[in-house]
Amino acid sequence: MAAATADLGDAEFGQDDADLCRSLLEEVPDSGLPPEQMRDLRNAISQATARLLSVWGGYMTLEDLDAVAETLRDFGTLPSDAAVAFQAALKEFIDHIDETLGDIDNPDELDDFERDLKSLMSRYGYADDRAGRDIEYRRQAIYEGRVRRSRSHYGGLDHSEPEPDVSDEEIRSMFRGLAH
Repeated sequence: MAAATADLGDAEFGQDDADLCRSLLEEVPDSGLPPEQMRDLRNAISQATARLLSVWGGYMTLEDLDAVAETLRDFGTLPSDAAVAFQAALKEFIDHIDETLGDIDNPDELDDFERDLKSLMSRYGYADDRAGRDIEYRRQAIYEGRVRRSRSHYGGLDHSEPEPDVSDEEIRSMFRGLAH
């Protein structure tokens, strides 16, 4: 068990391993391991998860960042480790924010994104003026028409059901037309 825990602690997780890290952290308390082994395993998974956030945070969605950070905070070794890892992830995210902003071409989407990002930054005690500045640049580009408008790209942290593009009555009407 000690060798497996050491290997896990040295493991390099990729961006796509965020869900795996979350699941591992959530399952440790129910593992049935002796307390010392459980603590060692939890430490190893926490360290690997913190590294994942620090390295891949710039390429994850805000929703994924938040979910991993909350799991690390709730099930990891120390809540302060989660905050430090999440701050590193937010720095990486903001370093690469242009990629995310490039997918946002609607003022309402941009407002949602800005609200979600500021909420996470506030919750984890992270401040970076570049985020606000880059969001303002994007907002100006949208309003000045320098951005092609298309369908929604940013879904925000709340994934409620989208409004249908066609009403039920319009669908019935189309089928009635086909039946005749």
